[in-house]
Amino acid sequence: MREPVDVLIAEEVYAPVLEEIRRHEGRLRLKIIPRQERSRTLDLELLGDPEILMATFPPRNLRDLGRLRWLQLGSAGYEQIFDLPVVEMGITVTNASGVSDVPIAEWCLLMMFLFERDFRRVLDNQSARLWDRDPKFQSELRGRLVGIFGYGSIGREIGRQCRALGLRIWVMNRSAIGRRNNRFLVEGTGDPDGTLPERVFRLDEMEEFLPPLDY
Repeated sequence: MREPVDVLIAEEVYAPVLEEIRRHEGRLRLKIIPRQERSRTLDLELLGDPEILMATFPPRNLRDLGRLRWLQLGSAGYEQIFDLPVVEMGITVTNASGVSDVPIAEWCLLMMFLFERDFRRVLDNQSARLWDRDPKFQSELRGRLVGIFGYGSIGREIGRQCRALGLRIWVMNRSAIGRRNNRFLVEGTGDPDGTLPERVFRLDEMEEFLPPLDY
């Protein structure tokens, strides 16, 4: 029988996720240490000798992890590993692109609703037991023009959710947009074909892009 794979997690792990991981403990030998807010040298006794590491900020002394073969980042970006010897060590690196698309897009919509209907004042009125029929509280997002800077996985999910609510979408991107392949995508989310925006602008078209936007 194969020895369990040593896995080190240097991230905050939510209880339901941890429970799912622990279901595989017969195949995995799991160790969890506190999340690091930046890359720094860590004590080898703390690190152990993992084959798999999950961390947003891997340790600076990565070379000390001689058995490491897979690094799973907790972020979509990966600039924090540019000066680490992952290529030299033959480590497979994967990021978390696509994981946060839906919650971030929903947060953006939440903020639009908050400002469109002055929801802070709605809550104040509720606390004061006031029924204010000001037109501001009846304003609609439908038909508003939303500008999205960058049409990656998060931008595309923002676009999808906005279109579902009847908003219009303009996009500013460094390059032409089209189909995105070989990317993690939660089924039914995003704009895989890149067809939702009304218009796509280049970076040098900022003066035309910004003035008409509502959001």
